[in-house]
Amino acid sequence: MPLVFIATIGFQSLALASEREFTLHCEYLRTAEILKTFRQIAGHVDFNVTFKEVDGDIVMEGGTADFRARLQALKEAIDVPYSQPPTRWIKLRHGDVIHIADVVTKAFVETGPDDKTPIVAGNEMPLQVVPAVRTNELLVFGPEAVMEAAVELALLIDGMQKPVSRGCGDVGASLVHQ
Repeated sequence: MPLVFIATIGFQSLALASEREFTLHCEYLRTAEILKTFRQIAGHVDFNVTFKEVDGDIVMEGGTADFRARLQALKEAIDVPYSQPPTRWIKLRHGDVIHIADVVTKAFVETGPDDKTPIVAGNEMPLQVVPAVRTNELLVFGPEAVMEAAVELALLIDGMQKPVSRGCGDVGASLVHQ
């Protein structure tokens, strides 16, 4: 009779039906996507491992306990819910939206040698500042703490500028809205 052991780790469940079989449940990603990743990894390490999909779960046969633990950790790292980064629209009153977007981006985003590719720490998304010339607004999105400081800097620069004439009169009041 096979040994049956069920353990719950956070939201993930892990079941060992035998010493050779290991089951992982996928919460957010499609099972096929995780299977593709696992098969590529197993192909490079040659642990005599096979994977199959059973009722939306991944069943792995073979491999060492250490290899199974590493795959469990990998699955927990990649099987996470999608999160939409917070965004803010900033209406500028006086400043040139393209210039202010450039200054704010350079102040908060470290770039690589090509001066275009952002250098990102870990899995964090870099701050992005997109100018909307027609409405004289900035779309700012990224990590919350950095975004708040970027909004303050943009409004500070805007307040220090002389009014910009766009041929239609004053551009409007300076405000931040979400």
